[in-house]
Amino acid sequence: MPEYSVSIVTIFRYGRSAIANEVHLLFCVCALTCCATRAHAAPAVPATYQGPCAAAVSHDGKTLFVANSDARNVVWVDVASGEITHRVAMPARPTGIALTRDGTKLAVTCAAPESTVVVLDTASSRKIRSIPAGHTAVGPAIAPDGHRLYVCNRFNDDVSIFDLDTGTQLARVEADREPVAAAVTPDGKFVLVVNHLPNT
Repeated sequence: MPEYSVSIVTIFRYGRSAIANEVHLLFCVCALTCCATRAHAAPAVPATYQGPCAAAVSHDGKTLFVANSDARNVVWVDVASGEITHRVAMPARPTGIALTRDGTKLAVTCAAPESTVVVLDTASSRKIRSIPAGHTAVGPAIAPDGHRLYVCNRFNDDVSIFDLDTGTQLARVEADREPVAAAVTPDGKFVLVVNHLPNT
């Protein structure tokens, strides 16, 4: 078992607080993708940095989903072994990922002037559909019922609401300047949006 895999499992189990867990998770994603690349690269070839930018963990804790901005892909990582089990190319740089509550679907925002949200089946890594989004899509969030997807369109200054089952855009709601992240309350009644800059 690679050394960095043992570190990841230990950190997940023994993080002292919610904040510590989040910080350690981001650190481990960086270590994981870079170390995995170096481990499999020929000694004479420089390491290729993957640029991990977002992560989600399966509900059973066995799989880590990592979005790599520089490599433009999403990988499935077996937490116990540290091995990559699936790798899916993205149409543009991924900026965020969100997992449905039942763990069956992964929504990946891919940023561009005309962005794309790629919906993946977590069991097979198969692409279910691609959904057109706004300028520099980021910060995906999924409603607790798994049917609504919220995506921040950063440079359109709004948030798209999609039917995750069909890919249909239901509405676009104006937000303050440069929305970059969103979260849905557990009852699904409110969506909280973080703005990068004030609207002044």
